[in-house]
Amino acid sequence: MSGLLLGGLGFAAAIVMIFLEVPVAVALGLVGLIGSAMIIGAEGATAIGATTTWDSLTNYTLTMLPLFVLMGVLADECEPVSTRAGWLPLMPCRDGATQREQRRGSS
Repeated sequence: MSGLLLGGLGFAAAIVMIFLEVPVAVALGLVGLIGSAMIIGAEGATAIGATTTWDSLTNYTLTMLPLFVLMGVLADECEPVSTRAGWLPLMPCRDGATQREQRRGSS
């Protein structure tokens, strides 16, 4: 099968999967993996797929960004954080009262 025909079929398959509401990353990954298997064989495609997945999941930048966002969410939601800084209990909560007022009202 020629490279041009294989590329066209892969592009069409990706578009069809996207219209079927398959996540874009999954659709493109499957097309790439199947296309690689057709060109270099199943064993080589599996090795490339495993290496690419491992490299993506262990990328420092892509690992630290979600953890930084998680840290901010946890700091916003947790009560013990508000007792560590003198100015933090004066910050307004979601209902408009400060954290210090909420603690007084709940005790």
